[in-house]
Amino acid sequence: MKGFVIEIAGNTTCAALEKGSVGVIITNKEGHSPIIVNGMDEQTLSYTWLKSDLHIGDEITITFGDIGELKVSKPISVRDFHDVEAERQLMLDAYRELKQELLKEGLLKE
Repeated sequence: MKGFVIEIAGNTTCAALEKGSVGVIITNKEGHSPIIVNGMDEQTLSYTWLKSDLHIGDEITITFGDIGELKVSKPISVRDFHDVEAERQLMLDAYRELKQELLKEGLLKE
C-alpha cells in the first residue's frame, strides 16, 4: 500500500492505508512547529500515527512509496466519526481544556 516513511531524530514512523488517504502536515505558527501524520480510510476511521513538535535544527526525511502491512506503525489514535457518544466526549473535553486555558490567562471569568 502507498504511504509515507517519516524519520525525525532517529525515530521512524510508517503511515499507510490500503484504501484511504494519508497526509503529512507541518506548520509553523507563533513559534510552535508541529508535525502531524494522519489519514482516513473508506469507513471514515481517522488514524493518527505521529503528533510531535519540531525544534530548530531537526532534520526530517519523508519518503513516499509502497509500505508493507507489517511495516505500518501502530497508530497513536483511531477516531470513529460515526461514534456519536465518543465525538460528544471529545468536544466536551476540548471545551473544558479551552475553558481552563482562558481562565488561567484571565480572558474568562468564572
